[in-house]
Amino acid sequence: MPVARNDYLERFPEFPQQVNEVFESTDQTLNLHPDTALLPGQSSRETPQPEGQDSAPVVSGYRILKLLGRGGMGAVYRAQQLHPVRRTVAVKVITCQSTREVLARFESEWQSMALMAHPSIAKIFDAGVTQDRKPYYTMELIDGVPITTFLDQHPLSLEEKLELFRSVCLAVHHAHRQGVLHRDLKPNNILVTLSDGKPLPKIIDFGLAKSLMPEQRYAGRTLLTQEGQILGTLEYMSPEQKQGYTDNRSDLYAVGLIGFQLLT
Repeated sequence: MPVARNDYLERFPEFPQQVNEVFESTDQTLNLHPDTALLPGQSSRETPQPEGQDSAPVVSGYRILKLLGRGGMGAVYRAQQLHPVRRTVAVKVITCQSTREVLARFESEWQSMALMAHPSIAKIFDAGVTQDRKPYYTMELIDGVPITTFLDQHPLSLEEKLELFRSVCLAVHHAHRQGVLHRDLKPNNILVTLSDGKPLPKIIDFGLAKSLMPEQRYAGRTLLTQEGQILGTLEYMSPEQKQGYTDNRSDLYAVGLIGFQLLT
């Protein structure tokens, strides 16, 4: 897990003690059987591993096509779903040590996304474990670019920028109405594609999501974050979030910064 630790130490150089405490808090792991389904519809059939991708995971019912990116906790792949329907999807797989905390946060991520039903929030399809017992979930594949990059490539009028920004605001509002706080809103987590010739933003990566409803439970677990934990991206983080305290205003602070970038 040193890669994940170093990643966070680089992102939060002013908080080395807190980062080290998070990564040293537990070394316990959970043993998950590869046939254990986390959501209905998981198939027990195994998909052959593609040639030339020795490190690619083997996921039942999917053919891994390409590595799209890696983060501190996992990797995201382009994949072909083979059944019950054929479509291209994105598969996110845990690659770091599967501690209880990591597994709980991963489950929180896909459960948070499963609550959403908004055109500007990425849809989740399925979840389970790979052949080598790594948890994964599948979601819609978004062939887009960060919202700021999109504007560099597609100059828009002020009115068009405001309409694009309005779509982002409505998506964040939808998440909050479902009781979900994103906590890591930034241009890289808002991808934009063209749909019928018009820009369509898609919010992704609910890996740091937090429940706004203390009573809300997923799979028998209450989704709460320890007070004092510093999570997010410093450049878009509210002063309160840097102190470890968040509510929906934390997301609105980040949205405001993104809007400032888009309009100026």
